[in-house]
Amino acid sequence: MPSGENSISALLKHLALAWLLNKEGIDTVIPGGKRAAQIRESVRAVDVLLNEQDMKQIESILED
Repeated sequence: MPSGENSISALLKHLALAWLLNKEGIDTVIPGGKRAAQIRESVRAVDVLLNEQDMKQIESILED
C-alpha cells in the first residue's frame, strides 16, 4: 500500500484501524495477530488518510 493511501483504496482491516486511530478519545490501538507478519500488515493502517467526511460516513454506517 503506498504511503498516504486514501480510504477508497484501503483494505477494510486497514480502514477499521485507521478509523480507530482517528477517533477522538482513543489514544492507543493495539492490533493482535498470531504471526509477526499479521502485526506488520496491521501497522500499514497508519498510511490510510481519513478526512472529516470519511469519518462522518463511517460513523453514519455504524449508526445504522
